[in-house]
Amino acid sequence: MAEIRSLPGFEDFLRPAKASQLVRAAQEGPIILVNISAFRCDALAIIPGNDKIKHISLPELEDGELYHARTKLERALDQQDIRERGLFHLRRPFKDPDEPAIRCEFEETLELLWERIAYPVLSTLELLKSSEGDPPHLTWCTTDLLSMLPLHACGYYTRKDKNSLTRIFDHVVSSYTPTLGALLLANRQASDSSVCPSIVAIGQKDTPGQSSLPQTVAELKCIQARVSLQKTAKFMQIINEHSTREAVLEAMETNDWVHLACHAHQDNTNANESGFFLHDGLLSIGTIRQRSFKDKGLAFLSACQTAKGDKEIADESVHIAAAMLMAGYRSVIATMWSIRDGDAPLIADKVYEYLSIDGNMDHRRSARALHVALEHLRQEVGETAFECWVPFVHIGA
Repeated sequence: MAEIRSLPGFEDFLRPAKASQLVRAAQEGPIILVNISAFRCDALAIIPGNDKIKHISLPELEDGELYHARTKLERALDQQDIRERGLFHLRRPFKDPDEPAIRCEFEETLELLWERIAYPVLSTLELLKSSEGDPPHLTWCTTDLLSMLPLHACGYYTRKDKNSLTRIFDHVVSSYTPTLGALLLANRQASDSSVCPSIVAIGQKDTPGQSSLPQTVAELKCIQARVSLQKTAKFMQIINEHSTREAVLEAMETNDWVHLACHAHQDNTNANESGFFLHDGLLSIGTIRQRSFKDKGLAFLSACQTAKGDKEIADESVHIAAAMLMAGYRSVIATMWSIRDGDAPLIADKVYEYLSIDGNMDHRRSARALHVALEHLRQEVGETAFECWVPFVHIGA
């Protein structure tokens, strides 16, 4: 070990990263690491331009509350028969999503996250104020059951005694990262492909053994229309029977960005067997990892449950979106649970519209692009239609 560490560039081989190295991850805005335990709960804030890591106590938060919050959220989703993209759109929910009992499950969870975590953090960082212009970008690095709860959407939504600025959405643009190391790597992998990318869109309207996704056709048309207005970006699409595993892998290797509009599968017993359903079968994360995806930009995973964690190993980020980040994509847009097929084209259209706003498509604006797109979706479906807009998340740089 001493001999290895004597080599140039290997001085810290297998040593824990120093705080001076970790603070470099905060390039786009503050990073908040939340630690949950039975003894106490705390947050650590890494702030751009500050070499010191700030401690924020979370005295009101108890780990048992998060377990109950997760249970409530799962119950609310189950009552609405949310299983996969397409079925949610086509089936009539078992209960009316506006029924007070269902809406209450969502609201109690979002209020808890606001009161116990987001409010103390934003207050300490002096981010609790109405500001004109773009809100700051904040990245959450969560552990335990918190990694499966929607911090990015927390707040009060219907309580009449609270004003409109008691929702995190009004104060910051939220992203997630599975680890600080993943964000450091994503930030280091900068390239010209950030601003003039080649984009491949995969669309699977009809997949053998899966429900039909008719809105994938409109979704890809929206993307093509937005990208075609850019002089530097290139666009190609692979659809239906042409979407084979080998064809998609080759396209991912030769293009900077990828957009996958299809069914997905998360295997909680073997993360490598999670993946995307294509015409000739499952394109697994294990197979994707075997390829060389260096210096990639945005992976837009317009499928179901691509950022859903596993409660059996909650301290590990084993979902599909995290795997795409580790595979070489610096920014990932994904979903925590199933989405309505009809909502996907609107989100895609508004995301790519924002990304191309000044003629340069930069993946580093993807978190803000999703934030803007969700504002449009909230206006269309109503901000208390949590099951529709809350699942969309941004991960990475």
